[in-house]
Amino acid sequence: MTRLDQFIAALLLLLNVALNWRIFLPGVTPYRGSIERGYAYMASLVAHHPNPWAWNPMQYCGLPTHFVYLPLLPYWNALWIRLIPSIDPTQVHRATCAFALCLGVASVYLFVRYFGASRGAAFCASLAVTFLSPLYLLIETIEKDRGIMEIPWRIQVLIKYGEGPHTVGLALVPLALIAVHRAATLRSFSSLWLGAVALATVVLTNWVAGLALTLLVLILLATYWSTELFSVRRVLTAGVIGYLLAAFWLTPTFVWRMVTNWPKDAFGYQFQSLERYAVGGWIGGLLLIWLAFRFLFPRQRYLAFVLLATYCFGFLVTCFYRYGLNALPESRRYALEYELFLLLLVVELFRLAYGRFRWLTRFVLLVVLLAWTPRVSHFLAHRYAPWVLTPREEMAEFKVASALAARNPSGRLLLSGGTRFRFNSWFDLPQIGGVFETGLRNRLPVLSNPERPRLQARGRSRQLRAADAGARH
Repeated sequence: MTRLDQFIAALLLLLNVALNWRIFLPGVTPYRGSIERGYAYMASLVAHHPNPWAWNPMQYCGLPTHFVYLPLLPYWNALWIRLIPSIDPTQVHRATCAFALCLGVASVYLFVRYFGASRGAAFCASLAVTFLSPLYLLIETIEKDRGIMEIPWRIQVLIKYGEGPHTVGLALVPLALIAVHRAATLRSFSSLWLGAVALATVVLTNWVAGLALTLLVLILLATYWSTELFSVRRVLTAGVIGYLLAAFWLTPTFVWRMVTNWPKDAFGYQFQSLERYAVGGWIGGLLLIWLAFRFLFPRQRYLAFVLLATYCFGFLVTCFYRYGLNALPESRRYALEYELFLLLLVVELFRLAYGRFRWLTRFVLLVVLLAWTPRVSHFLAHRYAPWVLTPREEMAEFKVASALAARNPSGRLLLSGGTRFRFNSWFDLPQIGGVFETGLRNRLPVLSNPERPRLQARGRSRQLRAADAGARH
């Protein structure tokens, strides 16, 4: 990639900052279901108690700080909280994630350009990721969850639900894939080291993005393993070095604790017969696509990669939303990866078709642009005006938390609702419940939560509604 490519990537980053600058502003969002305050609590915790092997007494009757969450994002946010003591931890977290949201478009450009597409195709792919969101057309449940603004789903997931770590991890995934491919093709220690660092960075940021990157690296190996200069051994070596770099946090005990807790926190995920059939169909489809490209189109490696990636995540997401099946725990969360690689696949198909069916491709492209113009124009026009940020002092949760803190309570607080998620981002008082449960070694505080049966029932009803929607179609 040339300096011109780097300049274009920087322009795309600035364009996205200009489009989404209001996300960086302080205040409480109108979406009451966002969990960003939970991540703000983690940043505030490690800002004042940075020792990762210390004891965190604030939530779930206490647990090791090491088991609260993966380290990179909380410690990055904690750095800025230490540098600017008066700043709201939530603003630091949201600004970091908003910048990653914009950076993800630039990383998409570099990814497409690196794997051989033309500069124009890479630029079109980046613009597609910036403005378009085909999941609204493909999945009825997501269409109904559009919200108060016309914005792409990747932005909606961040500002409505607070999926910040996943957003950051997804922004780094294309860059990590570039680094892994360079490690496999360049015979230098620096490329091997960079690939290992990239792998460790994504995994230490977010579990979902880390698992997605693992699947993508496997697809990369299957797609490029027989090409000239591509070394599978160097990719595996980069993976081993990457784990050694992350092993200070990803100890076997930590990993095992996360693995055993995740199904319980994914609305009671169970790997029963239907889920087994779904996984079998998922793997079988991947194998068929790989074999087809292996023997029929052996030179179309980038197309094979984006098609395999689209199918990999699209199958999981579609199974959940149409049939209520979780082939993997929380399959719905891979909608971000599905949409990203679906857009890359469509752009690549247009690029290939343009060389053979130029006029037909132009006509189809014109139809697509006309169909999407109203949505893009709405996105450009609203400028986030309906997304009104209000001071935290005006919010009910802060008023309740302030009243509780003013009483100087002894013992532990049994909080529920939004107050439970937000309380420790404002005040350092211990509570029985908390925010994220994947690191718990003792689940009794979770079972004592009066909201727990209602939340589990809500999760089951969501799956039933997804199955009903699939039956109607």
